[in-house]
Amino acid sequence: MMGLESFSPTKAELAELYGVSASYLRQLMNVRYYEDLKEVGYIKTDSIVPPRVLRKFFELHDKPVLKNELFDNEI
Repeated sequence: MMGLESFSPTKAELAELYGVSASYLRQLMNVRYYEDLKEVGYIKTDSIVPPRVLRKFFELHDKPVLKNELFDNEI
C-alpha cells in the first residue's frame, strides 16, 4: 500500500475518496479549513494536494476509509 508520504491526490480524487462532490470538498478546503491548511502550504488554485496538506486535512476532517483498507484485515 502506498504511504501517505508519497500520496498526492488531485482534489477530484480526494473528493471521490470521501464520497462527496468536488464543490463540497472545495468549500471544506477553501473556506472551513483554509487558514489551517494555508499554514502547511495549501494553495487554493493547485489541483494536486501535497502530502503535508493531505495529512493536515486528515487531522481536521476524519481520514476516509479506503476500499482496500476495508478488506486488508479480512485476509
